[in-house]
Amino acid sequence: MAENRLALQSYTKAVQYIMHLMPQQDLWENLTEVVIRFFKAEWAMVVTKDEVIGKAGSQMTGFSNKKFFDIVHEVIQTGFLALEKETCPAAGEAVFLPIGNGLSTDKVLAIAHPEAIKKELMDIYLGLASLADAVSENREYRLSLETLVAKRTREYELATRKNELILKAVGEGIFGVDLEGCFTFINPAAALMLKYDENELLGRPVAKTIMSPLSGCRVLSENGAGIENERVESIFYRADGTSFFVEYVISPVMDNEERTGCVVVFRDITKRKQEEESLKAFACTDILTGVANRRTGIEILENELQQVKNGRYAVSICFLDIDGLKTVNDLYGHSEGDAYIRIITAVIKKMIRETDTLSRLGGDEFLLILPGLTIKEAQKVIERIKTELKKEIADNPKPYQPDFSYGIESLQAEEAVDVVKVLELADEKMYRNKTDKKQKI
Repeated sequence: MAENRLALQSYTKAVQYIMHLMPQQDLWENLTEVVIRFFKAEWAMVVTKDEVIGKAGSQMTGFSNKKFFDIVHEVIQTGFLALEKETCPAAGEAVFLPIGNGLSTDKVLAIAHPEAIKKELMDIYLGLASLADAVSENREYRLSLETLVAKRTREYELATRKNELILKAVGEGIFGVDLEGCFTFINPAAALMLKYDENELLGRPVAKTIMSPLSGCRVLSENGAGIENERVESIFYRADGTSFFVEYVISPVMDNEERTGCVVVFRDITKRKQEEESLKAFACTDILTGVANRRTGIEILENELQQVKNGRYAVSICFLDIDGLKTVNDLYGHSEGDAYIRIITAVIKKMIRETDTLSRLGGDEFLLILPGLTIKEAQKVIERIKTELKKEIADNPKPYQPDFSYGIESLQAEEAVDVVKVLELADEKMYRNKTDKKQKI
């Protein structure tokens, strides 16, 4: 048991050593030296498919060069570790551990001991391989940012400073958790991201301090019997109460084949999540008006019609066509025509509920979806929109009279009509409305 505790302490020191490496220090040489220094291995190597990129310890024994690389190639191809017992002297053992690069394996950490490798030491080596993967990935990203910053001129000093802040923020944080769910150690990068002093977190419960209840319980359960080395996205909370998106990996810590805790390696992915949300919004939104685009509007309409078919509620569909848009474009230019469209859509958005959907089908045609409203209730909504539009025109006069024609089609609960049919019905009513308006002129 004392030996196991010593191994755990060595693992903690090894992790801290690796995480404090400067970018200019060779990760793979230092990784092999850490294995020799803290775990008394006979030799250690980091190998790619074709070459040795880091080594420490005595000269490799028990392997021919061909056999050594045959094992390396097998581990890279399969992604599974390999054990070799008979090839080391004195009944020793060598382990070949995969080091990932995204979804694939491109390196192998090979470690030999003059005796059989114990299960708890094997788990520690797996954790080191996973940690090296995360540190290597971060270094590649930091290198790309440093290259970008180096190319910036003084006129982009503000952008450079922002990139430098991003560069510092993406460094991986790491902390240990015991079976009670409390911090056992935390590295400076993690403390900086979480806005705590390093010693301030020791002994405090992880779930109640930096995690939401759901993600916190996930970490605690994985101390007992979770999936190892799985990348998980979650939210962490800082000391000031603010939160940020993270991606973390959990590596177990074993003592006599029993879990005693885990090590969590995480990084800030807030920028990536923001970019994903921006792309998602861009794909669903009409650029000119900011309302839903045609594809999104049709998808929402299909969903609402399914709710109607299932008997959950009624829905009213309003097909809108902006009057006189071509005339405005011809007389005042397309910029004014765009402003004309935005005036009307802004008023409509102001007058409808959050549960309603306004979608631009194209050009001067719009679709308004009003869940739960009868045709009479939908008619009242349109009348309120028309009244508000007149107020807007009075407050901000234009050399033209913004208006629209419309047709409303209402479906009752359990009524089954497809998207094409309901749009055709609403479109027909819209054209009758437009025709009636022209006849009155």
